[in-house]
Amino acid sequence: MTRLLCVLAMAISPARPEIVDRIAVIVNRAIITESDIARRIRVEAFLLGKPADFSEDRRRITIDQLINLALLRREMEVGQFAEPAPSSVEEMLDEERRERFPDAAEYRGQLEKAGLKDEDLKEYFHAQLVTERFSVFRFQPGISISDADVGSYYKSTFLAAAGKNGDQEPPSLEEVRDRIIVILTQERITTALFRWLDEARRQARIVFLPKKDRR
Repeated sequence: MTRLLCVLAMAISPARPEIVDRIAVIVNRAIITESDIARRIRVEAFLLGKPADFSEDRRRITIDQLINLALLRREMEVGQFAEPAPSSVEEMLDEERRERFPDAAEYRGQLEKAGLKDEDLKEYFHAQLVTERFSVFRFQPGISISDADVGSYYKSTFLAAAGKNGDQEPPSLEEVRDRIIVILTQERITTALFRWLDEARRQARIVFLPKKDRR
């Protein structure tokens, strides 16, 4: 998705209504606005079934997430990574509806109560798919899981759990080998992603605007 993260938000003043959206962070040529931050907080709270938390701690976490996403999107543009298909985003949204809401009316009611629209959820799921696709294509080819890695994980996880549970018989190594390989691969992809993000942040121009300078 090649666009700046800038969407207008409605703010009502005592005198008259006006459309305002303030820039909070600049990441290279991308911008993160106050409405981007608030919307992501609302979406994550909605997906967790909790009230939205607009505390400073939550705000800082959300800003970090949006900075990471801006860096990923820029890298995908430069590397010409394919965008996730719209159908994949629709599938994630449909799954969320089916799992949490018995009918469309309740879903719509809760969505409206949270101050959200379908497009807000789709944007969030799209970002998840962007992160997943980038991580897999960029880092998975360089990951190799050895028999020693599998054996070590098996002993530290499956055998250790069986020992704590007393008479529980652990699965054999061969029964869980493929599962362990998937787990270790995902762990190493995540580690590589965060290492890349740390380096990307060091090289990026990231400007946090003080409240008095936001416009």
